[in-house]
Amino acid sequence: MDHLLRIGQVCRLFGITPDTLRHYEKKGLLTPVTDPQNGYRYYTVDQLDTIELILHSRHLGIPLAELRQRMAAEDPEAYREMLCEQAALLREKIRALQTLVQQTDRRIGVLEELRQFRWAEPAFRPWAGAPLSLYRLQTDCLLQLTSDPPEMEGMEAVETWRFFSPAGKEGHQEDLQTTAFSFPPAPSPTPLEAGFQQLVQAELAELVTLEAPLDHTLFWGTEADLLACLDRLCPQRAVWVRTRAFLPRRGRAPLAFSDCFALPLQGP
Repeated sequence: MDHLLRIGQVCRLFGITPDTLRHYEKKGLLTPVTDPQNGYRYYTVDQLDTIELILHSRHLGIPLAELRQRMAAEDPEAYREMLCEQAALLREKIRALQTLVQQTDRRIGVLEELRQFRWAEPAFRPWAGAPLSLYRLQTDCLLQLTSDPPEMEGMEAVETWRFFSPAGKEGHQEDLQTTAFSFPPAPSPTPLEAGFQQLVQAELAELVTLEAPLDHTLFWGTEADLLACLDRLCPQRAVWVRTRAFLPRRGRAPLAFSDCFALPLQGP
């Protein structure tokens, strides 16, 4: 027993608990030396490398059953294949996390813009930004489409638009028959945006471009506040509204932070 390590020594060396080592033993990954007199478990120096391998594999997210199968093969190629497969999974997770960080950064930017605007009075001013492309389609058509999985690339960046038209004394009314979506500028379209482009080619959607001359204002408030704002500031013009942030409230109407783009007046 002079060249063996007690379970407590191994645990202190790797920063793990005795239950962890016993769990690896039950899974067939370790076979400690057992003292027949007292039942104590001991580990050889060679087994320290095995424990390090197990811990590293678990840190990578490799299941113990998979690791046991590869170890049983006693073939370095089997272990290399396992690591290559796990590396591919890790790269995919990194890509997903990078997308999540980008999405979070965009939302932080919107909330920062809201913080600066929150107490300002809405006022339409000439739009000086780049043209905006919207994919407009019938709401009934959208409901008939096969739903995209939440993890589909581009889902996190889609922006929803609503169209309001003046309705005389009744004020502005939302066009509930159509809806529109847009995507932030990117070097190439995401798979989701490419799907909308195919709808345009199939004449199931319309590509709408918002560009000068048109006016723009930011808005923060309830739906009723939005309608009152549109009726007051642009009573005779149609308006596209893009919701940037949404704040539900218990027992009260939700608040929304939106871009409003007023189209130019139509000639006689």
